Amino acid sequence: GREKFLTVELIISPEISDRILIIEDVTDLVKAQKAQAWKEVARRIAHEIKNPLTPITLNAERIRRQFKKGNPEIEEIIDKAVDSILAEVEVIKRLIDEFRKFARLPLPEKKLSDVNQLVRNSLEPFENRVKLKFEFEDIPQIPVDKSLMREVFINLIENSIEAGATEVTVSTTLRNGKVFIVFRDNGPGIPEEIADKLFAPYVSTKEDGWGLGLSIVKKIVEDHGGKIYTVDRNTFVIELPV
Repeated sequence: GREKFLTVELIISPEISDRILIIEDVTDLVKAQKAQAWKEVARRIAHEIKNPLTPITLNAERIRRQFKKGNPEIEEIIDKAVDSILAEVEVIKRLIDEFRKFARLPLPEKKLSDVNQLVRNSLEPFENRVKLKFEFEDIPQIPVDKSLMREVFINLIENSIEAGATEVTVSTTLRNGKVFIVFRDNGPGIPEEIADKLFAPYVSTKEDGWGLGLSIVKKIVEDHGGKIYTVDRNTFVIELPV
């Protein structure tokens, strides 16, 4: 059958005993929003690919021009031009690899796991790059895909380090049937200009970043039935069901 998206609103009036349940089909609206989002992704990909194509074209034209002139230094010119072309091809390859990863993430294969231990094992290799502080509560094992969740934790810690943080505190708590994993750092914080679109594809403040990392993180967490959000410029919260 067709996938449907519905909004449900319950209206209770203290003046009457009846209750009104309003169900609205917003399938077309959601599909339109998704289509617009993918149009934006396509536009950004085209822009990112166009950037390295310019030096590739210029270097190829230079080789042809100098070859026709019979430049005696043509071998050196070709070597330098080819090095530049290969570097730009690598940029395009990285972009394609990142997009493929974003578009074709596997569904999680969840197994009961000790999240505290998973967080510690994932982040301890970074102790030589940043001061780590763990504040763990006793929480039950929960169903997660260890490999995918490790990617989430590593992405968050790397973002903190690259932003200039020198200390990261990771805490876990259990509240109302949910496990909360909180990452807090002492870095400069999320820039205000991207705060409201932080998890959108191709949003990044890094000169060499594609802006797919947090989009991938969000998808992994949501595929686990959870949520990820910020509570301030230095704090990420992951909610996972028990």
